[in-house]
Amino acid sequence: MLAFIMGDGMDTGKPPNKRSYVMGSLCVLFFGFFLVVFLWGRIQDHAFVARAIRVPGTITGLVEGRYKRGSSSRRIGPRVTFKTLEGRVFWHVDWQKADGGYQVGESVTVLYDPRNPRNARIGPVVDSWGGYVFAATCFGLPMAFGIYLLVWGEPVRAARVKR
Repeated sequence: MLAFIMGDGMDTGKPPNKRSYVMGSLCVLFFGFFLVVFLWGRIQDHAFVARAIRVPGTITGLVEGRYKRGSSSRRIGPRVTFKTLEGRVFWHVDWQKADGGYQVGESVTVLYDPRNPRNARIGPVVDSWGGYVFAATCFGLPMAFGIYLLVWGEPVRAARVKR
């Protein structure tokens, strides 16, 4: 199958040509960029969970918002009110938990950053390996294909029509 995708002549010992380098470079740059961005976000999530303080909170309202500016599609985000360990009261709308089926008055666990209590999330924050497996599959495999093109690849050949 790979020989079909890559074209014939892969084992001729010839160095890859320019088109192969361009395709491989684009795969590596494009998917590599998204892999780095995705993994950076996951690392930031892990750092937040590690330093966050967990306190009880209450859903005090449901806020309606839009997915994007100018979009007609709307979502409902829970507004949670919580008290820090110092006794200060904050509220936060957690758009990551939008449309989660929360009810006003419901008790939840809130994770907040002690350096910035406005940076809060409704718990539990999922801290699993699933995101890394997703990133490796969706971004890492195409990036590996790009590296293959750079090192050993021949260009993808279009079907030639005989006249």
